[in-house]
Amino acid sequence: METKNRIVEGAGQLFFQYGIRNVSMDDIAREIGMSKKTIYQYFADKDELVYAFMQVGMMEEMKEMREMAEKSENVIEELHLAMVKTREMFSKINPMMIFELKKYHPKAWELFNQCKEGEMREHLIKSLKKGIKDGFFRSNIDVEILAKMRLELVQLIFDSKVYPPTQFNFVEVNLQLFEHFIYGIITLKGLNLLNQYKKQNQEPNVTT
Repeated sequence: METKNRIVEGAGQLFFQYGIRNVSMDDIAREIGMSKKTIYQYFADKDELVYAFMQVGMMEEMKEMREMAEKSENVIEELHLAMVKTREMFSKINPMMIFELKKYHPKAWELFNQCKEGEMREHLIKSLKKGIKDGFFRSNIDVEILAKMRLELVQLIFDSKVYPPTQFNFVEVNLQLFEHFIYGIITLKGLNLLNQYKKQNQEPNVTT
């Protein structure tokens, strides 16, 4: 199991840096100091390795999502922490990796969609309800509709036809879509609190 994890971790580092298509099994073997023959003992092909990489990534993402919720004092802090983390993560990822994952590795991409429609959706609905209860989000929003919209906005970032990576910085696209979503649901109480967190992080305020 240790060897398999080492292969997935090494491959993931290369995927993040260079994208998926530009990384060969030979590249992965060199990166981790292992023979290609050994890699094929654990993974039948590159597609299987990409799927394993996605499995690990989604498990870590779900774990971090739960941990952020547990350590946050309120839903606004949780959203802000998630945004900071997403910005840091996206700034380190070659955007072609996401587009290539969607286009060339449908099984791995479907795994992302399953997580999105499962735990991600349930967690977001729970957060929206909590935000309403605490007075940070408008009381008249439909949490089912808004949760669906937010998750579709996340997927929209990865649509190269809508936001070609040659024309758009996908970190900035994510930030703009996030703030667009926030404008539609936040109360003045929530906005003031969000701006406090942004000020602590030396970010520009969201204004109306």
